[in-house]
Amino acid sequence: MVRAGLAAAAVLSISLGGLLPASAAELPIRRPGLWEIKIKLTGGAAPTAMMHHCTDESTDRQMSTMFNPLAPHHCPKSDIQKHAEHYTIDAVCRIDNKTFAVHADVTGDFQTSYTVAAEKKIQDEPDSAPVVSNVTLEGRFVGACKPDQKPGDVMMAGGMKINIKEMEGFKNLRKQ
Repeated sequence: MVRAGLAAAAVLSISLGGLLPASAAELPIRRPGLWEIKIKLTGGAAPTAMMHHCTDESTDRQMSTMFNPLAPHHCPKSDIQKHAEHYTIDAVCRIDNKTFAVHADVTGDFQTSYTVAAEKKIQDEPDSAPVVSNVTLEGRFVGACKPDQKPGDVMMAGGMKINIKEMEGFKNLRKQ
């Protein structure tokens, strides 16, 4: 369950802005304002999660470098390709002594909506069968951020609100 949540968080980070500066292509920056994001895990018992994210161009650009789980130090093999109607992302990463491969298809205009359909394969041992998990993120623009929101605010189900730009762990990443 925790692994599935981490996979969803990783894919969410991917979907929130341009990805790797060294990639062949970058994902577009989302339209500034409030985005509703649904996270659907397949093959697991977790229900669909929903959150709202207030963003602006600066925040999306920051997230693409600060919070990127597929950054070069984790994923030396990564590639984003732009096609006529979509983007594909392929990466091989190593985090916490685990190697995993990610493939994602990204569609949408990033002005009104986008969808990220991702598959992650983890193989613990070279001869073992990979464990496969899938996640789909659906982002939908809902309008201007509310008066009490600022860029970086993420409102989780149940009313919990965090600002990813103010979280201590993320602040430390910026210093590295």
